[in-house]
Amino acid sequence: MDDCGAVLHNIETKWLYDFLTLEKCRNFSQAAVSRNVSQPAFSRRIRALEQAIGVELFNRQVTPLQLSEQGKIFHSQIRHLLQQLESNLAELRGGSDYAQRKIKIAAAHSLSLGLLPSIISQMPPLFTWAIEAIDVDEAVDKLREGQSDCIFSFHDEDLLEAPFDHIRLFESQLFPRLRQ
Repeated sequence: MDDCGAVLHNIETKWLYDFLTLEKCRNFSQAAVSRNVSQPAFSRRIRALEQAIGVELFNRQVTPLQLSEQGKIFHSQIRHLLQQLESNLAELRGGSDYAQRKIKIAAAHSLSLGLLPSIISQMPPLFTWAIEAIDVDEAVDKLREGQSDCIFSFHDEDLLEAPFDHIRLFESQLFPRLRQ
């Protein structure tokens, strides 16, 4: 067995959920309460996860707690991995196809009313789309927390870094018109 396989055998799924909870709460005590374990036990589980993968996931020198650069990458990957695992398990148990094919999109108001409907109408009918028109900061929070599958927004430097992936769909120019 290669080293990667050995690492995977040493990681417990609950540690991954602990990691996601700590990223959301940004506080060990609150995250421990949320996960129904004592704070010392929760801290040991986070440390065990970090030791198993060989990187520090959090910058413990700042308050509130922040993800390290490796932690940002890991967060994105693990959230998607666990969502896929949960989806696969639901499918094995006979879960609804409808729920697994629903794509939740958060978008700026102007995009959700104008551009998005025309983009979605060109897509094959393989999915059900749920579009929520909200401001970009709220959309980013929903994406981070896994409440949205993707967001549509205008250019924002903060969205171009881990843990986000991005695709530039187009560029546009704004031409103000004045009355004469």
